[in-house]
Amino acid sequence: SLVAPRIDAGRLVEMPFSNLSNGLRLWVDVVWSKQRPMGLGAQLFVQAMGRQMADD
Repeated sequence: SLVAPRIDAGRLVEMPFSNLSNGLRLWVDVVWSKQRPMGLGAQLFVQAMGRQMADD
């Protein structure tokens, strides 16, 4: 998955929720103001999400 290496490296932490144990994927909406261009981190995040979705 996209986040597994970051969890393994300790850069992200998994937050378990007892009411989300059904294994369904949750969608993330990425919204950005047109008045401010996306920074490098946001650009890389959007690209990584696109690659992950293409692989699935």
